[in-house]
Amino acid sequence: MGTGVTVRESQHGKSFKNAKICNIFFTGDVEHGWFEFLDMGNVDFSGAELDNVNFELCDLRGGEL
Repeated sequence: MGTGVTVRESQHGKSFKNAKICNIFFTGDVEHGWFEFLDMGNVDFSGAELDNVNFELCDLRGGEL
């Protein structure tokens, strides 16, 4: 089992520019058959180094990758 962090709270408008990000699981939620997407809109990942990062059920509209 690997180590890492699961993030379920909104990251809307945050900047991770030029960051080194690893072992992160950004995810929305599934409850009672409904999908709830995690708000990752307008997040800036430009120049970021991503390693083992998952964006499951994330709304990345307006984001910079």
